[in-house]
Amino acid sequence: APAPESEPVPAPTPEPVASAPPPEASGAVVPPETPSAPAEAAAQAEAPAQPKAATYYAIQVGAFRDPRYAEESLQEWRALGYEPFARPPSGAGEHLTKVYLGHFSEVASARKEAAALAKKERITPVVVMIPAEAAKRP
Repeated sequence: APAPESEPVPAPTPEPVASAPPPEASGAVVPPETPSAPAEAAAQAEAPAQPKAATYYAIQVGAFRDPRYAEESLQEWRALGYEPFARPPSGAGEHLTKVYLGHFSEVASARKEAAALAKKERITPVVVMIPAEAAKRP
């Protein structure tokens, strides 16, 4: 004889979370919560951006073995209406005092200005990055 059909049994409804005792109370070991990838990404998006290092870009317009010539170059650039600055040789094996113009946070801005400077002053400028450890501008 065929087996009688039984009625479907409804699935038990889960208890509300608030009424459940905390797992710590039962002595169970609870793994630390780790945020899901979307939650973590959202938290990072909401967090304020960390300040970047003080690295910046400048336009190198000269390099001189003799610091006196570097000083003359600074004076010439000032006479043309620019605000130049110079950096002495930075380490062993470095012998040149370099003369720069500008202080740019993005390389694209520095390149654009260097192109305009090349046309206007008829020079061949070089865009350089001044690293964070040497970024204190004189």
